[in-house]
This record gives sequence, structure tokens and C-alpha cells, in this order.
Amino acid sequence: MLPTGEAVEILLYGATIISWKDASGAEKLFLSSAAKLDGSKAVRGGIPLVFPVFGAGSGSEATAALPQHGFARTSRWEFLGKSTSEGAGNKDGGDSSVKLDFGLSQSNLGEEAKKAWPYAFGLIYSVTLGREGLGTSIVVRNEGSSGWEFQVLMHSYLKVDVCFGS
Repeated sequence: MLPTGEAVEILLYGATIISWKDASGAEKLFLSSAAKLDGSKAVRGGIPLVFPVFGAGSGSEATAALPQHGFARTSRWEFLGKSTSEGAGNKDGGDSSVKLDFGLSQSNLGEEAKKAWPYAFGLIYSVTLGREGLGTSIVVRNEGSSGWEFQVLMHSYLKVDVCFGS
């Protein structure tokens, strides 16, 4: 949370962002009331991560054995650390942004996922909360000697107000 009120909440399970609030406290993400937050299944809502494949059986031999949306959203990620920055015009002396880093590698995977994806890899997922918004980025590293194809997606469920009528 920033001193100005912006806040983000992220689960280690799937490194899924389940809440993002602006300075006024308004929630920006949709989270299903039926979403399971206990690590028993992928979270429905927020911003789940999809890796290394989006659809089931994508046609690639490397991803054929993987479930739809891959394993990143159903794996336990490691929290790598937090960094902050102060803005020049920050009159309250607090942080103007916070960056949280999460990591996932083959060593974090369950046995089933390791069998389906036998490639050495490393993911670093960064979430940056600032006064001007929320930023996400992901770095994918091939840590092995053979090449592989992958897909990555930050599957955002934005909360929007809908008005009908005139």
C-alpha cells in the first residue's frame, strides 16, 4: 500500500493479483465470489498468469501434455523481494511506487508439471504499484540447452461499471 491509498494484493499461489485499489479505495479488478483463494485451484478473477501455453493442445509437441493455461497460475511462486521509489514531488515523504518481484522455476513445480514440461526455465514476474497505475512485466529465461516454444499472458479481469438505457 502506498501512503496515498493505492493498494495491491497478490497471492503466492499463481502469483495472482487478486486486488488493485486506487487512492480512493475503488477496486479495479473483478474477482468471482466463487473464487478459491486457498491454492486448491486456479483463481477466477484478478490477474492470473498463463505460461507456457494458453490453450490446451496448442499444436506444439512441447506443450501437448500441459493443461489449458499451463502451470504458472497453479504453482506456488517464491517472493523475491520488494523495492520502493520516492517521487521528487512527494510532499508526504512516503514512497511513490512499490515493486514486488516473484519467481518460478522448475524446482518450484509439482511432479506432474515437471513431467509435462521437462525444460529448465526461470520466470521473474514484477508488479509495480504507483500513483499513476499498476504495471506488470515478466522475464522468461531458458536455463537449459534445448530450445522450446511458449506463450505468456496476463489474463486481466478488469472491473467495469456497465450502464444500460438512455
